[in-house]
Amino acid sequence: MKKTQLVFLSLAVFLTGILCSCSDSDSGIRAVNHSLVFDYSKNSSVPDVYLSVFVQPANEAQRAEKITVTELKTDRKWIITNPEKISNRNKNWAGWSRLHAAEGERFNAGKYHILYEDASGDESEAEFNLALEDSFFVTSFEDIPKKTTLTLSRQCALYDKDMNMIFYGPVKSTWTNGKQIKKDHQRSEKIRYSLTNSNGSMIFLKAIEDIYVE
Repeated sequence: MKKTQLVFLSLAVFLTGILCSCSDSDSGIRAVNHSLVFDYSKNSSVPDVYLSVFVQPANEAQRAEKITVTELKTDRKWIITNPEKISNRNKNWAGWSRLHAAEGERFNAGKYHILYEDASGDESEAEFNLALEDSFFVTSFEDIPKKTTLTLSRQCALYDKDMNMIFYGPVKSTWTNGKQIKKDHQRSEKIRYSLTNSNGSMIFLKAIEDIYVE
């Protein structure tokens, strides 16, 4: 499965503008958007966890050369030397959608520092805060709502037979079975559910499932 398909929910949320925006930055960075993603794509109770971080620079994002993300509590660094570029609503962003912790380690709650460097060598800095609960790392997708005080909204994505995403948004109350889903989206063959907090800084992705019609 293509990388863009695996991270479609985090990017879809990002592109609709509900990711957490950080204003603690200098004039070279207009905004920072971050989201910690818990991906249960292997249908396991232990998720694959990665951090999605994007910067909206004051100049063109196409000039982004390097972005360094530092976890201040541990001084661990993630260096992005070929940032992904995204354009949306006349805004340009540069960053990376899947930053992983080293094997045997995990992300910690607290402040993270961003150092942004453009093609001219000019540097800008920003910070964002990551708030998370330890139970997230060992909790199954179904139990997440029971183990957190977060208010989570339930979203889903629908795919056609070629794994092209044809819908992303809230789960309709009428979608109690595959027949009802196909009534609204005839080409849908697979579905993936997600749970997202109010500012998009936490995203939980369930494994992709087939849509059955009895």
